[in-house]
Amino acid sequence: MSITSYVRSAVSPAKAYKLSPRQIHEDSIFLNLNESPYSLVPKAQAVLESFKTGNRYPDFSQVELRSVIGDYVGFAPERIACGAGLDDVFQILATLFIEPGKEVIISNPTFGMYETFFPLHGAKIVDVPIGPAPDFALDVDGIIGAVNDNTAMVIVCNPNNPTGTFFPLEQIERLCENVSCPVAIDEAYAEFSAEHHLEFANKYDNAIVLRTLSKFAGLAGYRVGYGIFPEDMVPYVSAATPAFANVSGLSAAIAIACLEDLDTLKANRDEQVAERERVTSLLNEMEGVTAYPSSTNFVLFKLADEEIAISALAALAARHIYVRHYPQANLNIADHLRVASAYPMRTPPSSTHWKKPSRTVGHHEQSIREYLSHNRRDRYHPDTEYRWHRGGCGHHRRSLPGSHAGCAMSTCPLGSHRNRNRRCRDGSSSHGGRCRYRLRTGVEAGAWRAPWH
Repeated sequence: MSITSYVRSAVSPAKAYKLSPRQIHEDSIFLNLNESPYSLVPKAQAVLESFKTGNRYPDFSQVELRSVIGDYVGFAPERIACGAGLDDVFQILATLFIEPGKEVIISNPTFGMYETFFPLHGAKIVDVPIGPAPDFALDVDGIIGAVNDNTAMVIVCNPNNPTGTFFPLEQIERLCENVSCPVAIDEAYAEFSAEHHLEFANKYDNAIVLRTLSKFAGLAGYRVGYGIFPEDMVPYVSAATPAFANVSGLSAAIAIACLEDLDTLKANRDEQVAERERVTSLLNEMEGVTAYPSSTNFVLFKLADEEIAISALAALAARHIYVRHYPQANLNIADHLRVASAYPMRTPPSSTHWKKPSRTVGHHEQSIREYLSHNRRDRYHPDTEYRWHRGGCGHHRRSLPGSHAGCAMSTCPLGSHRNRNRRCRDGSSSHGGRCRYRLRTGVEAGAWRAPWH
């Protein structure tokens, strides 16, 4: 008998939450995971550079981290549960509330982790979808009507990912008042919104507020999330939380340092919010594009149809610019793309025609604008041929001495610039001297397929 026959029936590789592996290039821009574009605040950077206790276990209960977070949100540290990212706090929720066959109510389209994670613990997902665009309204009555004796939990993402919608506080309040089961409010993007749910954690004994430092504090790589639980739940939460809260000593120290520099974090946040509004406005100026209001650090926008969305996704990826697409039929947003508004642009777009822009001055916006303008299906498609007419190396549009050793490009079709024996594609010369050959791709010299330029 195979060892796989012992795997629990709730665990299915086909239902796993998956993201495509990152294609790392020197000039890559990742706008698909809503990450912060900012490096660590100075105080946290100093902690990183001086950290010397990696050989020691962190504090078993993460008392200092919980205390600092408690000061930030205004709650006693005993009511704070930490984890290695908000996903780890979901694990605490599942340990506390879910038994096989119990139901978890969600509202698609929403954060996809809910639908894949909780069934691993035997939960049945009950979907009460939000309304259609542009309002994406929460069906509060539908959720209340779906709650029964078998309901383990309702989870609402607000502001909602991927729509960016903020459901009115009155609706969440009515939900908490009219159900007795736990209501988990995932406000991972709370700091980017004008409103939050912190008061609900005091007002309702079934409300649990979930947050993360991945977005606002830019700690996605350090994995620090937390939940604020009702007072009655404190001893149970303590029992369900793993040792050390699964937060490393380094991550805890960096998180503490970040929350001690709120002025910098808020300034970074304000810049991202301003960029979000600017990107939304510019997208809405494009023919056939509708961008929706957002209370997050990303913007969801609708294109004419799914084919254009897929074509735009591929064309941008070919330039190493990554945005998010949701092809799942049950989400009903396959003709949409989601883009993080995380890279403030410091100069205006250079031209309506494609030019290689600086990666620090709004490359992603220029690429999206140029691709989507006029809803051209073939413009900048990966199969489109691009022609360069300057002398020297056809790829770089300039003569390069030696073997491309001085080339700063990371996407040269010759491969690694360190390979001094690599030949031009016409096979007629190595790069031992000045490259006088234009690259070929089966078409005339000077025409080649490289849409990322």
